[in-house]
Amino acid sequence: MAYIRWVPKVGFALTATACREFLESDGLRARMANHLDDLGTGFRTPADVAESIHRLFLESPFPAPIAESIRRAYRDLCDRHERDELDVTVWRRSAAEGPPETTSDSLREPAPRVSGEEAVLEACRGCYASLFTAPGINGPSDHGSDGGDMTVWVGPV
Repeated sequence: MAYIRWVPKVGFALTATACREFLESDGLRARMANHLDDLGTGFRTPADVAESIHRLFLESPFPAPIAESIRRAYRDLCDRHERDELDVTVWRRSAAEGPPETTSDSLREPAPRVSGEEAVLEACRGCYASLFTAPGINGPSDHGSDGGDMTVWVGPV
């Protein structure tokens, strides 16, 4: 499976395949759906549901093949810049938007700098989690999407 795609002048991207497999791992999609179903009961607020889903993403490990692909891509990016560790920024885009031409062209809002393999893994999970916020909690399900068509990008700062 191709979990990583290299993009000149940008860095690398986790593919939509990586996102879909992450959602299927460890029952994440089903647990997420259970929280979303709670919205209709009136017993939980959108903010509470969003926080629960956000926590699910942050606490769920990537499947080993995806995690290793991210680690390897980060090490390769460091090697390309002749650095042991490299500050990178991690952000998300809809797969339908296509690849950015440069890191700065695609950032709609400031993205934090991270450095190190584990920090990059955590930031990638955070990008997936960021789809689910209280104001937009109905957005992904209303549009027939659960985030499975999103691409996460990692590029040098």
